[in-house]
Amino acid sequence: MNKIKFFSTLLILSLTFSFTVASISKLQFQAYAQDGNGYEVVFTISDGEDSMYYEGAGIPEMLTWGPAAFTVAPDGSFWIADTAAARLLHYSPTGNLLGKIDLKSLIVGATDVEVAESGIWVLDQASIPPKVMSFAEDGTVLAKYDLPSGLHLEDGLSGIVLGDGGELLVEREGDAYITQITDAAGKLIEMVTTNGYIHKGKPFAAHAYGLNTTTPRRGTIFAGELRIEVETEYDLGGMQILGFGPQDDF
Repeated sequence: MNKIKFFSTLLILSLTFSFTVASISKLQFQAYAQDGNGYEVVFTISDGEDSMYYEGAGIPEMLTWGPAAFTVAPDGSFWIADTAAARLLHYSPTGNLLGKIDLKSLIVGATDVEVAESGIWVLDQASIPPKVMSFAEDGTVLAKYDLPSGLHLEDGLSGIVLGDGGELLVEREGDAYITQITDAAGKLIEMVTTNGYIHKGKPFAAHAYGLNTTTPRRGTIFAGELRIEVETEYDLGGMQILGFGPQDDF
C-alpha cells in the first residue's frame, strides 16, 4: 500500500528509506528518498514522448492538471496514473520506461492506482457509477467492479487500497472509512466498513480535529494500541495513513 496522490507539489510516501518526497512540474517529475537528514534522488522523469502528460501546460489562462496517483509495486518499480493522457505508465526504479497501458475507452478518469502480484488496480472516480478495474501488466482486463451506492463521490470516495491478503478496499474521506468489497481471491463479498485500516489485526487511523473546531491544529493517530497526539504550527487540514513498511512501520 505504498502509494501517493498528487494533491500538491510536495508529497510524502513510505519506501525502503524513511520517507520519499516527490515534486512535480510541467516538465519534470522527481522522487526523493530521505535517509536521516539527507535526501537522495531516486529517479527523474523529464518532459518528452515517454513522460507524463499535463493538460494546459504553458497556457496561462488554463488550469494545468495531469497525473493523479503514483504507487510502488512489490518489485520496486513505479506505476503512475497519467490521468490526462488516459494511460498508466510503468517505470523502473531508475526512471526508465518499462511499459504503458492504454485506458482510453475503459477508464473515464483514473484517480488512484494500486499494484500487487495479482495485477494493477485502477479507481475510476469519473465514471457513473464509479468503478475499479484490474489489469495484467500487458493491459489485459482481469476484473471490473462497479461501486455500489454508499461508495460514490457524494459519499466521500477518495481512493482504493489492497489489504494484507490482496482484498480490495475502498477509502472514503481519506482513510476515515475503509470498506472491503472483495475477498483475497477477488470475489465480491457483503461490504464491511471499518474506521481506518485493519493491518495484521490491529486498527490504524489518522484524524485531524477539523478546521471548524476549537483545536484546528491538532489531530490523533491510532496505531494498534498506540494513541499518538499531533500538533502543528498552523491549522491542520488533514492526515492520512499512506501505507505500511516491511517492519510494520507506517
